[in-house]
Amino acid sequence: MNNINSNNGKHSNSFIVPDRVIIYKGELEYISRCILDYPNYETGGNLFGFYTTFRIPIIQYVIGPGENSVRSSSYFQQDETFFNNNADMLINDHALHHIGTWHSHHQLSIDHPSGGDSNSMFDGMKKDELQTFLLIIGTYNNKKTGANAYCYNLLNRNYHHCQWVVLNEESPIRYQFDKKHSKIIHFPHTNIPIMHQIKSVPLCGDYVEKKITYTKGYWLNDKNNKLEIKIIIDYLKNRYENVSFYLQETDKTLKITIHDKENIMIIFHNEFPIKPPTIYINNMIFKNSIWKNENSISETFINYFEGRKINVR
Repeated sequence: MNNINSNNGKHSNSFIVPDRVIIYKGELEYISRCILDYPNYETGGNLFGFYTTFRIPIIQYVIGPGENSVRSSSYFQQDETFFNNNADMLINDHALHHIGTWHSHHQLSIDHPSGGDSNSMFDGMKKDELQTFLLIIGTYNNKKTGANAYCYNLLNRNYHHCQWVVLNEESPIRYQFDKKHSKIIHFPHTNIPIMHQIKSVPLCGDYVEKKITYTKGYWLNDKNNKLEIKIIIDYLKNRYENVSFYLQETDKTLKITIHDKENIMIIFHNEFPIKPPTIYINNMIFKNSIWKNENSISETFINYFEGRKINVR
């Protein structure tokens, strides 16, 4: 994580945790173009904007990677001089502040923060005395990009997924700033963004999540299996803090993430429960040698999880 400090204020313990993030469509397209420039490597940048009266963050301008950024297939570090130059001008010209960062993921199809991402976020927030900060995880698959927003909360040392409120136009800052400061900004080489469909929710009021339908024979069609998953999640919550789970709509993969002393990700593929889930602990694959069917799915999983061993690659 790079240069969190943005003078965007220290919030009281009674702050409102946002459930959505406002962004201009043009800024999402900018992120897409940056990711398409580096389909095999992580890339990233920073988010500038402000918070509405109801503590909803609005991203007005996204910066990309500086010329001296460091990147690999699983790592990105922003160019510090590039960041500082852009941050100074965005504050001076438009009173925008650094409210978050973004980077792309290419390994393991992870479309949410890794354990390393979260540790970096919390360390930076603590250093700069910030209670909330945003992280956008960009993805690249099937030659298309995606973007998911997450809000971090230092008080509870946790994060949650936020819905997008997409303003269907260009940011009013983009044209002015790019024209005035063309020598210090990053222009992606890719001209045309290619994005998976981004779902936008209303700015005000409640929103209703679209009900996900399953194909015939899918294991979560069975009500008993849904109850078994609940038992598994309750078991994990009793053992660990910061347990979150979600169903990835694109491939119906159920993912559980745990951020505790160990960073754990459990992926239940479509073949579950015939085949065991994949378990990553601190980015390494762990597994038991035998997936033994017990009296119930939850019992099978718990015994498997308790007896997990490192998979030597």
